[in-house]
Amino acid sequence: MNIGCCHIALALVIIILPLVAMLTNRTFKAEARVTKLEKKNGAEQKQINELKLEVEKKNDQELRELTELKARIRKLEGGKHE
Repeated sequence: MNIGCCHIALALVIIILPLVAMLTNRTFKAEARVTKLEKKNGAEQKQINELKLEVEKKNDQELRELTELKARIRKLEGGKHE
């Protein structure tokens, strides 16, 4: 039997096609994984932002309370007679 260039080309196609299919499948799986992680990251980032806002509100409230206490202390100290 005589092996010609057509036989070699056919053999290469038979070998290369499954490899291309496997790489394509991996690419699709990787893209799906990236999309899933981006969604998860987005949800976590939203949660982080909400917690930061909550902490800022608490800090503002504590600062207002501290300012009010200082004002009350000054008022009480101003009323002392020595």
